[in-house]
Amino acid sequence: MALFASAVVGAVSSCSSGVVPRGGLIGWRWTFGVLAVLAVALAAVAIRGLPQLSGEAPRGGAGLLAALCTPGIAAVNPASVTMVVGFYVLYTYIAPFVDHAGLG
Repeated sequence: MALFASAVVGAVSSCSSGVVPRGGLIGWRWTFGVLAVLAVALAAVAIRGLPQLSGEAPRGGAGLLAALCTPGIAAVNPASVTMVVGFYVLYTYIAPFVDHAGLG
């Protein structure tokens, strides 16, 4: 779930910071390349700068399926997925209309 949340945060922050409009100015390949280089540089800084810590012993738990079946989680997950899918559908399919109207 944390990986999914990170992907959504990346998409939202890139759109709000103007990466999507800049992709039209310098090309999406250059934008992708610059962001990839920044990600590798950040990973290198994290590997060198963060201290080594000992891990925890694994704990026995009910498992992922039991967590997903928790009443609150079972109700929120479909709503979250629907919202994220709607977000991407909006960005994907509204772009031609915005371009046609001369707003983009």
